[in-house]
Amino acid sequence: MPKLPNPIENFPRPPRLSEILKRINPVKEVIEDARAIIKSGREEISSIASALRVEGKPPLESTSEEATSNRVAEAAAEPTPLPKPPEIALEAHSLDYQLDTLLDDLQHLETEHLPAQGRLQGLPCDCIAKAARDLRRHARETIPIAARESKEATIFSEMAAEGDRLIEIGTVEAVRSGLYDAEYLKHAGTISNYRKAVERMRQELSPKSQEPCPECETLKELSRYMKYQRKQREKPEGSKQPS
Repeated sequence: MPKLPNPIENFPRPPRLSEILKRINPVKEVIEDARAIIKSGREEISSIASALRVEGKPPLESTSEEATSNRVAEAAAEPTPLPKPPEIALEAHSLDYQLDTLLDDLQHLETEHLPAQGRLQGLPCDCIAKAARDLRRHARETIPIAARESKEATIFSEMAAEGDRLIEIGTVEAVRSGLYDAEYLKHAGTISNYRKAVERMRQELSPKSQEPCPECETLKELSRYMKYQRKQREKPEGSKQPS
């Protein structure tokens, strides 16, 4: 019987372990060196960041180990100052701001929306209801502020109730019906009385409340801009924009 050939006789032999180690060792050294560099870099960055957290400190001019250690020690020795709490407007300022906002709401109703009987360029709109919502909200906001200042707050409750009625009869459907045209003019007189009363309240505030209030002026400017934007949206399509 003839001898069968060995099927794996011609297969290449695997490399010896010593040869494999010779190839792996240089790679391991490169990886270890890279890890050491990364670790050193992280420590350096952490030290620099800690030193820079101290308020008023200029950027580090040296990254040496000694300089970094000194900066970190200084950062640990000097406590970081706490942020200042935000300034809060005085209560009198808050009341004055609320009264000024109410004057805007009242004047818009008195001189614009109610005399026009809820119409813009002859077309029915819900401008009375929208302006009345602002009046009601601002009147309700003023009640606790006035109470804290020992001011009579009943008038603000009355303004809020007036706002409720104007919201009810100031819709587009109510204006289109024509049923409340005479009532709109009567409410214009009522709103005028409220406006005069609020103006007197502002005059009766202590002189301290009339000091400049940057926060209040910013809020007023924002309120005026929002009202201008709302009036622009309320204009019927095709109307000319003011130049």
